[in-house]
Amino acid sequence: MTPQAAPQDTALLSLVPEHVDLAQLFLDPGNPRLMSLREDAPDGFTDQEIVDPQLQEQVLTKLAEDRIGLTDLIAKIRTNGFLAIDRIVIKPLLFKLEDDRQAYLVLEGNRRLGALKTITKTPSLLAGITDAAKKSYASVDVLVYTGSDADVAWHIQGLRHIEGIKEWGPFQKARYLHDTRRDAQQLRQQTGISVMQINRLLRSYSAFQQALLDEDWGDTLQEDDFAVFNEGVFAKPSLQAWLGWDDRSKKFTDADNFKTLLRLRKEVPEDATSPRIPKVNPDLRDRFAKLLESKHKGLLDRFLNDDLPLEKAYAQALQDEAGQDLDVAALLEMLRNSKSVVSKLPVLEIMRDEPHKAEFVRLLRDLREDCAGQIQLLSAQLAAED
Repeated sequence: MTPQAAPQDTALLSLVPEHVDLAQLFLDPGNPRLMSLREDAPDGFTDQEIVDPQLQEQVLTKLAEDRIGLTDLIAKIRTNGFLAIDRIVIKPLLFKLEDDRQAYLVLEGNRRLGALKTITKTPSLLAGITDAAKKSYASVDVLVYTGSDADVAWHIQGLRHIEGIKEWGPFQKARYLHDTRRDAQQLRQQTGISVMQINRLLRSYSAFQQALLDEDWGDTLQEDDFAVFNEGVFAKPSLQAWLGWDDRSKKFTDADNFKTLLRLRKEVPEDATSPRIPKVNPDLRDRFAKLLESKHKGLLDRFLNDDLPLEKAYAQALQDEAGQDLDVAALLEMLRNSKSVVSKLPVLEIMRDEPHKAEFVRLLRDLREDCAGQIQLLSAQLAAED
């Protein structure tokens, strides 16, 4: 049976065009991009807190960080003005300004509003701008949400960003999918993402939340560490088994191995410049996962006991396997065929294939990293023989 769309989706029709002054608009500190601010207020922000100048300045600072970046938007707005087609979606706050004008919270358009506010408060950015452009900054066309759905911001942002022009990263997507509280089939209909990808994102989100609660390593985790689960653990069944993943409770049950993984990813030994598992790919997903195979238990123990670096343990595992009826000539032929496939990829056709082009890019990047690692190992062996 096909899942029915949730009733609150119809609330998205409750959008009324308006024209409001920039001073009436307030940035959303609960936006999915602003992980650290959201963590400081797990129960959300009150209307009074939202309009606080100090919090608004914090939001603007976060938006201006490199990871999110306003530079491109600022440049476009300075050149073209703020166009009517870029309408921000807002909703009224239970708060009015000192001059009795209504205050509004941005539901969709935090980056655009952040760019506008940055321009208007920075004299150097205002210099050389036409009067017509400046006028477009002072007051803007918006869409005011007049419905009553408390989660409308998630629905609007999700529809725009899940597969939109300026996509959220995997962590923001996962948090959106989790917070909508819908099943995978409904989310597939709403977002266009495959059920398999939705389930991986949701599992990764639960795993990341568990990691954040770890008393030793939780405080060291950043948004980028979400990849440990999304691109590493839930890409390899052997990693899930080693950590004791329980799909019913959505938790890892092997506490010792879970803490070991976090330590290997976050702790930098005194005589080193990086953790013992420095990268998710290929170090965690491919190299460490290889050591989890039962036939390599000895190498795994040596790595975990800090007797052997990961790269050497992985190379030894491959060498051990090479002695087990490996047909090197057949491998060489397979490598030649792979090179031919890569060199003849129809790039233009792939770039027009929206469902698969990102996966092509990811796989090619992984292949590049794998090739670099293998070249390093082979080069070292050749040098040793010389």
